[in-house]
Amino acid sequence: MNTNSQMNNQDIKAAFSGLFDNRTEQDRRDDAALLISFRYLSEVERLMGERGLTKRDLAKAIGTSASYITQLFRGDRLLNFGMLARLEAALDVAFVVEARQPIRAETDTFLKDQIVPAANTPEGMVSDGDVNALARRHKRQTSVRQTRKQAIH
Repeated sequence: MNTNSQMNNQDIKAAFSGLFDNRTEQDRRDDAALLISFRYLSEVERLMGERGLTKRDLAKAIGTSASYITQLFRGDRLLNFGMLARLEAALDVAFVVEARQPIRAETDTFLKDQIVPAANTPEGMVSDGDVNALARRHKRQTSVRQTRKQAIH
């Protein structure tokens, strides 16, 4: 995918549309879980920036490796409640949970219509890195599924 800044939203949507064809319900749930993780991590990243903390500093504070923290931020691993509790303690914050109606009922539609365009705005909901991490994860999952299918046949 060309990441040239001259691409408009239509070009980006068209490039992403192929990523979301033939998605299973499990794929949609996995993507939703990743987006939830990114919401928490965006707050963690903001706090780290305000406090001048590196990923290595954060890892040391919560008793894990910098590599694990990097994997969380890349979307290779999902946050769990134990890790959230450790992050709260290390950062001396409490994460607030709020239930509300989703912007879109379907994660795929939400990704194509809301997140990709929002990533191109200064107040974007997620960073380009978040969108790229989701795309990389989907590409890996698709590759694994294709390999499994080939092995079966």
